Amino acid sequence: MWHRTELIRSENLHRAGELIKLGRLVVFPTETVYGIGADAGNPDAVAAIFAAKRRPADNPLIVHIPALAELPVVASAVSTLEYALLESFAPGPFTLVLPRAAAIAPDVSAGLSTVAVRVPLNTVAQRFLAVAGRPVAAPSANRSGEPSPTSFAAARTAMSGRVAAIIDGGDCRYGIESTVVKVDSGRRRVVVLRPGSVTIEMITAALTELAVDATRSRSDPDHESWSSYRVCFAGDLGAGGDDAAAASPGTRHPHYQPRAPLYLLPGDRRELLCPNSFGCRVGMLLLESLPDRLHPTPLVKVFRDSEEYGRLLYRSFAWFDSVGCDAIIAQLPPAAGVGLAVRDRLTRAAGGRLVPLQPR
Repeated sequence: MWHRTELIRSENLHRAGELIKLGRLVVFPTETVYGIGADAGNPDAVAAIFAAKRRPADNPLIVHIPALAELPVVASAVSTLEYALLESFAPGPFTLVLPRAAAIAPDVSAGLSTVAVRVPLNTVAQRFLAVAGRPVAAPSANRSGEPSPTSFAAARTAMSGRVAAIIDGGDCRYGIESTVVKVDSGRRRVVVLRPGSVTIEMITAALTELAVDATRSRSDPDHESWSSYRVCFAGDLGAGGDDAAAASPGTRHPHYQPRAPLYLLPGDRRELLCPNSFGCRVGMLLLESLPDRLHPTPLVKVFRDSEEYGRLLYRSFAWFDSVGCDAIIAQLPPAAGVGLAVRDRLTRAAGGRLVPLQPR
């Protein structure tokens, strides 16, 4: 499969909308990563996404809409609590799993009865979706398993010749994929299937605020306090979490992997690091500061906090690969806030490899 790929500037989005209506693939920017989009109601166009990415058929896609007013086209039902969560975090890097509407091609959901939906915050994405005039199914615009592109240059490298067009929208604001959430009313919990920039802490705080509003307005038919819902990460739920995560894009297969092998460094063991075990060119991703015995080099990237770590993670992977690193060592950030999302991406990319550490 090979295409002549058009490069579209943000002021010419009507052309991108025309291509979507014709059943073609268009790469577009969001605030998280670049996505490879197709008409979510066109089965042939959806199938083309899987072919262009070499994506496994059991990995569902996210459907993007320009505003919550378009929800009825995508979802067959939305509870009061689900809609309230969307109002709290959309537009933004927040995806909610809902019952799939009949207008959405079944392959979007990888055979499931649910669909993942989000309203992007990126203004270019919103304008593109508006001119497309229909819901757009879009996973990240990378070949399956590789790091997601967070810049126009990276998206162009990954998808030129595989899609009809790529929209130049500059760099992505957050740099990691959206948070994917499912409401489990039976167990009174909100399950984070894939962590992202909308954190567990933010969702917990929103539920408390929403509970106060619901109690005041009696908008929830059973008006039990939404603050009693527990917000949890699917990765902490054992086998039940694995089953739930199947409804989420990006959780069933190895993902986000650079070409160089990635090794994880526990955050509290940095002083025992022995990078010489890996070869001559070792890229390092560290949080806050260098250990005393290491010296700054172009192959060592130090991040101020988990937010910067997440924003630059995939760009760092791409740079290390471009200079031919023999290996990459990545310090795991604390499992709080955005750190949970960074740990998730690093863990999936490393495939269980840990850094050999010197004994104390």
